[in-house]
Amino acid sequence: MAGVGSTAGVAGVAGVAGVAGVAGVAGVAGVAGVAGVSQVMGASGVGHVSALGLSGAPIEGLLTHREAIADAWKGASAAVGPLTPNLPEHLRRCPPDIRAWSLDQALLSELQVRYEARVSNTGDPVHACSVWHVSVDPTAAAPSATVGKLVEIVCPPIETFQAQLEFVESYADLRGDRAAEIASQIGPQGAYWETVLNLRPWQHRHTLELALLTLRISNALMQRIKLVFSCRRPVELSPQIQPMLPTPGHGAFPSGHANEAFAVATVLGALASNAKANSSSAWPAEHALRILYRQAYRIATNRPVAGLHFPVDHAAGQMHGLSVAHYLLARCGALPGDGLATYAFDGRAYDRNTEHEYEKQFAADGTTRLGPGGPFPAYISASALGTTIPVSPLLKWLWDAAAAEWA
Repeated sequence: MAGVGSTAGVAGVAGVAGVAGVAGVAGVAGVAGVAGVSQVMGASGVGHVSALGLSGAPIEGLLTHREAIADAWKGASAAVGPLTPNLPEHLRRCPPDIRAWSLDQALLSELQVRYEARVSNTGDPVHACSVWHVSVDPTAAAPSATVGKLVEIVCPPIETFQAQLEFVESYADLRGDRAAEIASQIGPQGAYWETVLNLRPWQHRHTLELALLTLRISNALMQRIKLVFSCRRPVELSPQIQPMLPTPGHGAFPSGHANEAFAVATVLGALASNAKANSSSAWPAEHALRILYRQAYRIATNRPVAGLHFPVDHAAGQMHGLSVAHYLLARCGALPGDGLATYAFDGRAYDRNTEHEYEKQFAADGTTRLGPGGPFPAYISASALGTTIPVSPLLKWLWDAAAAEWA
């Protein structure tokens, strides 16, 4: 249990996936990541008998103990009635891994990924992938669906990746300086979040659950998009790249690390800002948010340094992560559901001779744009979503539990 008392244990979740963890954070989106939630909580012992030190109790001892202390059978207590069905508060009775399955279902059941092949005005093929919110109201006399496009990403042409290989090769000079960072950021970057926000598993267990939920959902969507595009990795374009980590088998574009880093930074930053707005604390939440985004950028850029990604990969991954985080916060009731935008990333418009400039996706004050305002870089556009995203009672329960930890 030695590693349980630190948020470094969050990074240890990747270890559940074993060697497969080297392939990236995709493992977090799988069952290993869900089951790993309980390990992040560790000694907090929420819902686990083992936390009481009884998991190894001999079965025979428990049997004889019951025989010695139980009275004559009296039947069920008439004073104990049924629990009220369908209350979010029932999540409190569940261990973190069971909560994770329920929360994942609440989100993913209303998200769809769609591929569309188009032809441009010049006759060139266009490969687009979009994420949609689709919810059905079964209580209406005629069940109706609420539909809204959250994100659309258009894949860059192969020539963009070929040109950006020059950047990847030049970044190799940084590998020696960043080797420790790169190796420790293969899985969830819990230790890095901790240094900025002073997170403690025993104090912020619901905050960490929310962060892991963000990781799982953003990666579930991202892996589907990656599969659609199946873009080649740098080493597939030149044997001189020689990545410092084993190259994942899934596609390069967009970057999963950029996606998750900016998504988690946004959600954790929202918690910090919420605490600031609802207290008289002098803690600099705005400064912390800017540092979280710089940290996310550093994590993202470490992947091209390692020889695994192109700059355009994490430009698209950043936009996807920000969009998913806004959606998650709206489902939690932490953002107005009618204030979101549809964000579009056009890889064809991305300047192949340009590195990733992450600050261009932010407003002048360093915060993310929630609506269709601008100006945006040429490869990003935003329009009104055109629908209101409903609050999920289950997700709001988790948000409220996490927000209470910052009071």
